[in-house]
Amino acid sequence: MKNTFCNHTLRFIGAALLSLAIVSCKKKADPVFEPSANTITLDCNYFKTNSNAVLKHNPALAVDYIVTCKMEIDDDVTIEPGTVISFQENAGFEINENGSLASNGTAAEPVTLTGASKTKGYWAGIIFYSNDSKNKLSYTKVEYAGGDKFNSNDDRGAIVLYGQTQFKMDHCNITNSSTYGLNANYNDATMTLSNNTYSGNNVPMTVVSDLINMISGTDSYVGNTNNYVRLVNNISGINVPTVMRKLDVPYKMEYVSTVPYLEIFSDMSIEPGVIIEFSTSTGLYVKQTGSLYAVGTVQNPVIFRGAIKQAGYWANITYEFTNSVKNQLKNVKIQHAGGDPTETKGAIYMWAEPTLTLENVEFSDVLPCAVYAAPSGSNPNNNLTYNTLSYSNCGGQLCGD
Repeated sequence: MKNTFCNHTLRFIGAALLSLAIVSCKKKADPVFEPSANTITLDCNYFKTNSNAVLKHNPALAVDYIVTCKMEIDDDVTIEPGTVISFQENAGFEINENGSLASNGTAAEPVTLTGASKTKGYWAGIIFYSNDSKNKLSYTKVEYAGGDKFNSNDDRGAIVLYGQTQFKMDHCNITNSSTYGLNANYNDATMTLSNNTYSGNNVPMTVVSDLINMISGTDSYVGNTNNYVRLVNNISGINVPTVMRKLDVPYKMEYVSTVPYLEIFSDMSIEPGVIIEFSTSTGLYVKQTGSLYAVGTVQNPVIFRGAIKQAGYWANITYEFTNSVKNQLKNVKIQHAGGDPTETKGAIYMWAEPTLTLENVEFSDVLPCAVYAAPSGSNPNNNLTYNTLSYSNCGGQLCGD
């Protein structure tokens, strides 16, 4: 006789386990932060009348504090783990020169800085004018910010770093900014970043070229409207040894003001797998005291390409006088370069017999020559070493006067 009780019991247990598995696979809903009658609304002068304020979490409340304006911070403000702050339209925090902000979330109790309306750009965000080592966001979520400008420079972003500021951020989620997740467009700032996530923003990050060294390879930049890290060239160029780290999105170099080229006056190295997209007329310019070391692998080449995939969209890589043996391009792809062929002459342009080694470099969709290495090809630059170059849709290969 069959044991029908056991069969039915096993079927029931199996169905229950399957249902549990299905439920556990569903995405966990985002928490709802709704203020209550006991939520504290901070007066706009609160930090001026409460020295070295500490904002605490009340476990009985979904929202601990409401901010209704741009509040200035002129001393040390600390946010404790688990605290939730809701910002009304265009509100934010401004950390002035004598102030600091430390948001001390933990993995178990993150700090949440959110908009009263779940609308991208609903509140302004946080701007740091402060050169204080205590400026830090740790395990903090900053969401729905990046709207209203902070100053006459039209600085916008969920987090904005002004010139000469110090800032640290780790294990933070910067989401749903209508502009930038992090805006670091001023030189002389110092930022230390690790294990942060930028998602749902218009652009995850914009950074002045001086700060390339400080862009974290442990952060995640995918899942935004525009999936790239924006680079803004500074007139001073690269003046210290610099490493461009591999990210999970490309870098995008944009033509801002009067600085189309990123000028390199020191040693710059590019990690395998890095992709740089260039806006029209932009490029790299290696000066006499500088070098460019871009050595990829067969599996992870370094790629220089146009932001729009068309021949001649961006300018080129120029070498001028530099005799550094570090000038090496190996396992590299150069695409869509050349600009105006009467001006640019080559995707790589060599002036005054600089030293350069090319190995396994692929050129494609280049308007003029792939490499312009004066003097002419019949008497090539003795400082140019090359091996295994390939060409597709190029106006020329190795050229000279």
